[in-house]
Amino acid sequence: MREEGNSPRVARVIVCLVSVGFFVASVAATSANRDGLRHLVVASAILTATLGLHLRHSARPAVRRRKPWWPWSLVAHGALTYVPYGFFQDTWVGIPGSLAAAVLLTTPVPHAWIAFAVLIGLQVPLVLAIGETTGQGLNSAVSHAVGGLALFGVVRLADLAEDLQAARAELARRAVDRERLRFARDLHDLCGYSLTAVALQCEGIQWLVRSDPQRAEEELVRTQALARHALTEVRAVSAGYRVLSLEREARTTAALLESLGVTEHTGPPEPQGLGGSGLRNLRERVAELGGRLSAGADGTGGFRIAVALPCTGHDTPGGVSTVPATPATMPDRSSGRQ
Repeated sequence: MREEGNSPRVARVIVCLVSVGFFVASVAATSANRDGLRHLVVASAILTATLGLHLRHSARPAVRRRKPWWPWSLVAHGALTYVPYGFFQDTWVGIPGSLAAAVLLTTPVPHAWIAFAVLIGLQVPLVLAIGETTGQGLNSAVSHAVGGLALFGVVRLADLAEDLQAARAELARRAVDRERLRFARDLHDLCGYSLTAVALQCEGIQWLVRSDPQRAEEELVRTQALARHALTEVRAVSAGYRVLSLEREARTTAALLESLGVTEHTGPPEPQGLGGSGLRNLRERVAELGGRLSAGADGTGGFRIAVALPCTGHDTPGGVSTVPATPATMPDRSSGRQ
């Protein structure tokens, strides 16, 4: 994993090594001309400046065209590439393809490739102008084309390595966000249902303590069992051993509703506005199965939740039948209505 994380850095190191290799080869070729130490020092200084501009143009995409120094850096690069021909004539080597690669890296497409072709084509008349043969001009053009494409290709590979690393990091971040959302939703559903049931049962026990102590004791035992069950569910989710499904959540909800005395009946669902994390989580789970959920006041002092889910069957055309909605109505404790 650490090696994958270092890939962009290794790619940038390779870019630097390849560029320095072209620079060393140019200095060696200049030294082989045996035109004296002064010539070698001046030529090496120009080549060093050219290398610096090339490395600048080979940096990350966000740096290459940063204002205000670009495009003046490209102009300076061109001057360092062609002006020395006027002083050194046929002994000037330069860094083959450095300017052409810089043009490809900093100029928008398709203008970059047009400029690249023009620069390569100019090598032939330029070499002829300093007294060389046509063959040498073609050789210079090919050298600049190959060198430019090689330098461009190495830099683009480094760019792709950085893009791939960034994409991996983004995918990992999104996966973590999805897992956190799933965990938070499951934990909320488990704790929300159980704690709501415990709270409602405790309210009932509070009223039964004086009027019916025996029943209050029975309800208290049920409440303790529900609290222990909730603790077990929370531990299971936090340990990563359980992922809630709509079916399992529906069974848990039905058991809790039954313990609270909530009635259940069938009928066509009526779309209602809904809010809250618990209902939103339920709607998301139902939507994953292609169903729909509606919830809201039933007009009689209660609260109604209705779910409609499609299921496979053999008694309807196309093999699809619809499960009738099963609303559940919460009781209104203040009025005694369901």
